[in-house]
Amino acid sequence: MSWRSISNGSYVLADITLQCNTYQHITFVVFLVIPLFIIRNIIIQLIIIITLSKSKNELNYLSTRIRFGFLYQEYKDYCYYWEFTKILLRVTIIFVETYFWEYTQIKSTLHSLIIFFYLILAHIKKPFLSIEFNRIDLLLHIIIIICLQLKILQSGDEISQFYQLSQIFIAIAAYSFLVLIALKFIQAVFKLYYPTLSKQFNFLVIFLDIQQCLIFTKKKTD
Repeated sequence: MSWRSISNGSYVLADITLQCNTYQHITFVVFLVIPLFIIRNIIIQLIIIITLSKSKNELNYLSTRIRFGFLYQEYKDYCYYWEFTKILLRVTIIFVETYFWEYTQIKSTLHSLIIFFYLILAHIKKPFLSIEFNRIDLLLHIIIIICLQLKILQSGDEISQFYQLSQIFIAIAAYSFLVLIALKFIQAVFKLYYPTLSKQFNFLVIFLDIQQCLIFTKKKTD
């Protein structure tokens, strides 16, 4: 459904040999793309969330967990619907990306506003059972907003000298977050499967710190 302007015409972004608003294009969008979008992202989601809401007082029952546990087991009971909030967030972002593909500033601004509203809601609700997950979720969306604002700066001709600097910052922010997630995962696995070794490792770190302090004190005394 995305399109781009070439000369005096509009062409499908996925295949620029196909012109937009032709009979073939309109037929494809009306009879295939839109129905599939409505069925997948609206009808199916509504059916699931309505069914789940009827069982909101039975979330810990085995029958409910078998059917819908994968949707809410990592969230608090009063935020059983949070997975659908995230789906709505993704669908809205994709919608904006599709219809404002050529307008970088408008697209990035709308994305930032959408994520900012999600950030406020997530901060108020704190939907995850894990405090660490709540922190990571907030950090992720803050980084995304910062990167989007840098994208807006990149699109301005008057500040084009900041393009490379902003690209470096975006890369550093993205890879730093990935490293953080990897370290958190390794730490969790380490504590889960090697609790004794984890304690020994912490003791070793403390012991080495004490040794360094003693060596420094001895040198200073000498």
